[in-house]
Amino acid sequence: MKITLDTVVTQKPDLLSSNLDGETILLEIEKEVYYGMNRVSTRIWELLGEPRKLSAICEELLKDYAVEREQCEQEVLTFVQKLASEGLISECTETPAP
Repeated sequence: MKITLDTVVTQKPDLLSSNLDGETILLEIEKEVYYGMNRVSTRIWELLGEPRKLSAICEELLKDYAVEREQCEQEVLTFVQKLASEGLISECTETPAP
């Protein structure tokens, strides 16, 4: 599935995560793989705690960081696509969440 700014995404619920000094470490138990996230990735991950459009995530990031909209949108799309390819998101749909 193609991920766009209108795509609604949420975290996969059965991942273990820990926040260490503002950065997140995820453990994918089935694959026995760890993932490390920097502060910005951690913020995106936190925002994915409930289903929301990627455009809404970008809006929140634009409030928090000095970044151009186009760069923010591209980096969020790239990051979420990587999460999807690793199986770290449990929902990815074009219909808005309730």
